[in-house]
Amino acid sequence: MINIPSYVSFVIVACLWGCTNPFLKKGQDDINKSEATANKDKDDLAPVVDCATSSAPSSASILNSNSIGKWKIWNMCTAKVGIPFMINQSGSVLFYLLLSTEPLGTTVPIVNCLTFVFTALTSIVVNGEKVDSPLLLILGTLLVLVGMYLCSNAPPH
Repeated sequence: MINIPSYVSFVIVACLWGCTNPFLKKGQDDINKSEATANKDKDDLAPVVDCATSSAPSSASILNSNSIGKWKIWNMCTAKVGIPFMINQSGSVLFYLLLSTEPLGTTVPIVNCLTFVFTALTSIVVNGEKVDSPLLLILGTLLVLVGMYLCSNAPPH
């Protein structure tokens, strides 16, 4: 049986992860839109501040940079991506602290399921995503909560 403070910790981690995911998506979409605009008119490419050198890299280095896949490290300098990323990572630190004190078999499923719920709800509020069937959203959320209850109250082996 898991105690109430553990449940609160699970909800906090899920909230930190789930509520930042839509902000990360929105920030990355904004960056991709600005890059697409820059690609259309390379002569008017706005300078982007490089975190490491605090100088503006050349347009060629921005457009050809594949240092960390398609996601460029200089995107972390923007507040739209950097702040949600740091909050998200603080959730990861708390999650690993939880794993050291709580059972792995309950902590991981509970936190991951709640993360989906928080991501869905935050996406609706922040990004204005349309829900085709609100009834299915409510039903899915209830099923996640029931699953979380069953997982946390399962008899020990």
